[in-house]
Amino acid sequence: YSRPVEREEILSLYAKLQDVGAHKAIIFSTSGFQSGALSYAKDKGIACLTFVDGDFLYETRDVKGDHKPPPWANIPRYAAILMEKENKSIHCSTISNNRIDSLRDWLKLSER
Repeated sequence: YSRPVEREEILSLYAKLQDVGAHKAIIFSTSGFQSGALSYAKDKGIACLTFVDGDFLYETRDVKGDHKPPPWANIPRYAAILMEKENKSIHCSTISNNRIDSLRDWLKLSER
């Protein structure tokens, strides 16, 4: 999609989840998710991941100059952001080849 994923897409995925008898689902996007989609996904046990270029994870205070991360920063080429709606805010956790704790925690939490 070229726009953030809407609630209707999560609703469709949840119907498929029920059809196959699965307990968990993950939906991937490159454009993010609407707030209503995140709320519905959380209630239904669906993880929402947005794929990003690894350079997106590099933060700097510099308003000028080259914003590419230095080699020593070990920024992955690509990563995912696990997005979860909590109360009125959106919580984001980075997932990459060496940072999988938030996804592991989500999988364990939804086992209960």
